Amino acid sequence: MDGQKMVQNESGSQKFDYYEGLALPFCGREALLTRFSAGSDLYGPSEDETAGAALERIKLAFSAFKDGVWDWNPASDEVLCSPEYFGMLGYPAAEAVINFEGWLELMHPEDRQRSRAVALACRSGGIDDFSLEFRLRNKDGSWRWILSRGSCLSRDEQGCARRIVGIHTSLHAHAWGNEELQKALGEKELLLKEVHHRIKNNMAMVQSMLSLQADMLEDSPLAKDALKAASGRVHSMMTLYARIYEDDVGRDLPLDAFINDIVDDILANAANASRIQLRKRFEALPISPKCLSGIGIVLNELITNAIKHAFPDGRPGSLELEAYAENGRLLFSVRDDGAGLPGGRYTKGFGLLMAESLVEQLGGQLRHESCGGTRFYFELAQNSCS
Repeated sequence: MDGQKMVQNESGSQKFDYYEGLALPFCGREALLTRFSAGSDLYGPSEDETAGAALERIKLAFSAFKDGVWDWNPASDEVLCSPEYFGMLGYPAAEAVINFEGWLELMHPEDRQRSRAVALACRSGGIDDFSLEFRLRNKDGSWRWILSRGSCLSRDEQGCARRIVGIHTSLHAHAWGNEELQKALGEKELLLKEVHHRIKNNMAMVQSMLSLQADMLEDSPLAKDALKAASGRVHSMMTLYARIYEDDVGRDLPLDAFINDIVDDILANAANASRIQLRKRFEALPISPKCLSGIGIVLNELITNAIKHAFPDGRPGSLELEAYAENGRLLFSVRDDGAGLPGGRYTKGFGLLMAESLVEQLGGQLRHESCGGTRFYFELAQNSCS
């Protein structure tokens, strides 16, 4: 049955409300699902369009979007549904949900309690409108994500719902796409870990070759020391690489834990570590792997140099290490109370030249001062490292 009625807007202009009674096969009987276009130019006919044409346009809109329409009468507990409602689940209309509990039985067990609570709140008057996402069982036994949007159209004197209507939209393609994306990301992360593992193994091979070559140069002390130093730097880079990339690929890491690992590794291989008193001030700041890699190599070089050259002949001393944030800047400092630099100046060997270059690449400048020993320090912009 089709019809129309005249309504008057607040502005005084007149518009039509159009309604349509749709005869749906519903468990062996005919049922009516009434659809309205409530006095809107968007759904109503234009001046040269008939009411039947406007209603046909509404039908086509619902059909194009494949949304299912439902109409719930809480008093009789009947749920009337459009063919699209069950079509998206693979069910013929003869297998329709005919009441509230039947609808819940089709739902994934993990979604039932939450969905029941929202629906009952709308029925009792707690809310008038709702939007829910849940999974309904397909005819083939799989689960399909559904977005259900409903609204109470009328209530009785006690505030209980007489009629609640809504639309079901399938989210299956969206949910499936997200699952595939997460699967692809997981596979990519595993692949990256494998690549990083292979890189670390190759660096270990290079370190071994340098060490073997150094051991063969008994008659060339300078060349031997150079190869040993190169081997040590490769080992440090390999250790840093493993800490940055193997455990948490691409994720920011806490600065304090990262530097503590570097210090522990250096002291474990230093012959005079037991005679050095260590003071540390590290803050737990999230730093990107790109910055940590450079910071780690620089600090490794500065701390190793301090332990090796500041305390000759096994003399005791202290080493103060700092890494913290202040006024949007990251401050790093390595200070010793050792022998100091001859004439307050240092010879720029390969290690310090490399450290200066890395600090410049990070946007800073490596500086030094003599203060009852030697202090090397540099600053970086905090927002460029996180």
